[in-house]
Amino acid sequence: MQNWIIGTFSTKKVNLSQFSQNERNAISKGEVNIGMSKKPVIISRGFPPAHQTISLNLDSWRYWDSRFNTTVYEFTNGKVSKIIK
Repeated sequence: MQNWIIGTFSTKKVNLSQFSQNERNAISKGEVNIGMSKKPVIISRGFPPAHQTISLNLDSWRYWDSRFNTTVYEFTNGKVSKIIK
């Protein structure tokens, strides 16, 4: 099976107890907030499209909200420090 399929779909529930209450609240709403670390962002929004975010080690991740609009999450020390819409 291709790696992107394994990273996108799962039959197992995510153990949310490993995250802060603020991160759990954001994940349950499908949101990303300042201060969230990278793993909860992936759980909340999914993996960023690889053609704009070539590595998860980058400090800037771009997501498409619609055909014409994107949101960029910038990270400092592994946590969301800025959200650009």
